[in-house]
Amino acid sequence: MRYNKAVRDNIPEIIHESRKEVKYRTCSNQEFEEYLNRKLIEELGEYLESNDTMELVDLIEVIYGLIRVKGISESQFNLDREQKLKDKGGFLENKVLLEVNDPNEES
Repeated sequence: MRYNKAVRDNIPEIIHESRKEVKYRTCSNQEFEEYLNRKLIEELGEYLESNDTMELVDLIEVIYGLIRVKGISESQFNLDREQKLKDKGGFLENKVLLEVNDPNEES
């Protein structure tokens, strides 16, 4: 079976240990970013379909992979996250924006 998709580092070894033949390759960060972007969509779809929190674990791992291939350290990513939390808040209060009206805008 052919896949041509990003997998976790230990997956080829796990497959090999199950006595199956496995072929894989290692690619550049730039090329792998494209694979990770597709993996992000795949994992999001799996989460939306299953609502399984383990799929959220996979999503986070793909995100960490993306920041790595983009050359951003986890510490910088966390600083950026903290700054955005400070500036715009998080998602702790379950707010849903319904409508915005600008009194200065003509209808």
